Amino acid sequence: MAVSGDAKKTGLIQQLARLGGNVTGETFFASEQTSKRLELVKEVIPSLDRVAFIMNPGNSSARLELEAMESASRSLKIEFRTFEVQSAADFNDAFALIVKAGCRAVETAQDGMLVANASIIAAAALNSRLPTVGEAFFPSVGGLLGFGPNLSEMFRRAAYFVDRLLKGDKASDLPVERPTKFELAVNLRTAKTLGRTMSAAVLARAEEVIE
Repeated sequence: MAVSGDAKKTGLIQQLARLGGNVTGETFFASEQTSKRLELVKEVIPSLDRVAFIMNPGNSSARLELEAMESASRSLKIEFRTFEVQSAADFNDAFALIVKAGCRAVETAQDGMLVANASIIAAAALNSRLPTVGEAFFPSVGGLLGFGPNLSEMFRRAAYFVDRLLKGDKASDLPVERPTKFELAVNLRTAKTLGRTMSAAVLARAEEVIE
């Protein structure tokens, strides 16, 4: 695994250390990040009352993220609506429904297909005048907010596991790793286009600010 939303909760592995199986690599905390992203967008838009959650139902982490959204939205007193997409062809219809539903912000689930089409999602959201939050890299393609591990670093780290396996180590002897650093990124150009002012507190926590 180069990147897995939550290998333990989705049943790919039983534990992180001394696996005893044939899967190893890297995983992270999909549900916890989903909650944190909702908290961030609420901090930026205190009056936020309804948010759209774009997800791929074919992803095994989707259930975990939905549970996290339900819990976080109750705590923050935000209504969330789920919009399912399975390919780039679904985005136009999804955003038409999001606007029709009166959602005031968009959060993206953690999914490979959504990552591959992040720039399309960011453009569609900006065209609909909707703030967005997603993976840490998301602001670099036009999203407003991003939070999570550095996916590029995780893919580079995957080479370590490939090297060990090719040298004869067993997957069961290589503990699964989790990232220890989570990054916050903000796109001020997008904020300006949307007419949003980012607080000093948010900017002070950001590892990357795009101006």
